[in-house]
Amino acid sequence: MSKLKGEDLIPGLTLAEIEKSRLPLPNRDELDDEERVIFDELFARSKRFFESVPANAGQEYRLTPYFQGLLQSPRVAKLWSSFGDYYQPAEQRGSFTHRDRELAELTVGMLLKGLMGTRYLAPIHVADAVGVGLSANDIKAIYEERFEELSPEDRQLAEYVRATVQGKLSPELFDALAERMGRKIAIEFTSYVCYRVGGMLGVRAMWRIQGRDTNTERGEKILQAYLDGTAEPHPHNRASAWVDPPQQQSS
Repeated sequence: MSKLKGEDLIPGLTLAEIEKSRLPLPNRDELDDEERVIFDELFARSKRFFESVPANAGQEYRLTPYFQGLLQSPRVAKLWSSFGDYYQPAEQRGSFTHRDRELAELTVGMLLKGLMGTRYLAPIHVADAVGVGLSANDIKAIYEERFEELSPEDRQLAEYVRATVQGKLSPELFDALAERMGRKIAIEFTSYVCYRVGGMLGVRAMWRIQGRDTNTERGEKILQAYLDGTAEPHPHNRASAWVDPPQQQSS
């Protein structure tokens, strides 16, 4: 098995590199009291995310371009991170599963080619998707919009996501999903899809502000490694276990 590289999974800059970049982090002394608290919370959150990726073990911490941009306004960063904090552990509170979440993530990324001019395939989500039970062939089928090759259950979700993103959702599609998940969870899943559309556009915007651009090459490289059977999947809960800070032991 080949070892995945952390920089391929989640590109970012070290703190020293950020300081010299075109978008250095704000001076904490120039933030108000509430902003400083939020900044510190989200910085710790970002480190938990970084350290949750197996390929980052022993690596120097890197902040993603997305949060390098968002942290210029800590309150805005808090707003967007709160969506992730709610949706990533959905399975753990009895809502849609990690597998449902990653299938939606991949499908939204493929569908955004109409808005961004290219498909979006985040490498970290390829590894996470394999970890929650999607096969590399399923991921490739989603990436190439060949939904007919998916299982009936997965095809239902992919087509539901497509209808949501394209503004073509119908009562019949929703009723079918609600019959499968329950009405409350179907609404949560629908809302997650909408959040990811905005989130992916935000990632692209924050990268472009910094003179960088998202591309599909890294994601395709990681996917090919899984197709070849040369990469290890991520743990099933990789994308959710980092959300909450570890509980302090009482003395």
